[in-house]
Amino acid sequence: MNKPTINRTYPPDRATWSSVVELLEIIVGRRNNKIKAATLTVLTFSSPPTQAEVQALYQYVNRVRESVASLLDRLQD
Repeated sequence: MNKPTINRTYPPDRATWSSVVELLEIIVGRRNNKIKAATLTVLTFSSPPTQAEVQALYQYVNRVRESVASLLDRLQD
């Protein structure tokens, strides 16, 4: 049985490789301008939910929306 070989022809040229690296740098952030992702938060609700629980949900959703909007803005630049 032959061992699989790594295709060393990708990317075919340096320009393609540079564009891939640049895209990755844009997504993850470079020079300490990383996008802060919203941390996973476990929310529990009573039945019926209280006003404080609903406000916590809205705050969490807004943090997620801000993170996604920042990522989209960076990709559009």
